[in-house]
Amino acid sequence: MSNSKEPSVLYEVALSGPGMDTTVKLDLRISCKYALLLVMGLDQAMSNSDPTGSFRKILTEEDQTRLEEIKTEILKKSKLEGLHLKLKEYAK
Repeated sequence: MSNSKEPSVLYEVALSGPGMDTTVKLDLRISCKYALLLVMGLDQAMSNSDPTGSFRKILTEEDQTRLEEIKTEILKKSKLEGLHLKLKEYAK
């Protein structure tokens, strides 16, 4: 008998645990390179082009909205909005 579980189910359980809605203040300093890579990774994980869609499966509408806001804030603070937009257009 296999004990393997669907990863998205395990993440759903972890994300619904006590204290997961606690706000955390981050003072994080990363290079523009990593800011852009982080946003691009979120774009990929949240897109319909992900063949497994495992990340999307665990996101609620509220989660998606908040992650979009976080992506926007990262791009704004790193002054990469224009580059990110151009990369997205080029990738189409």
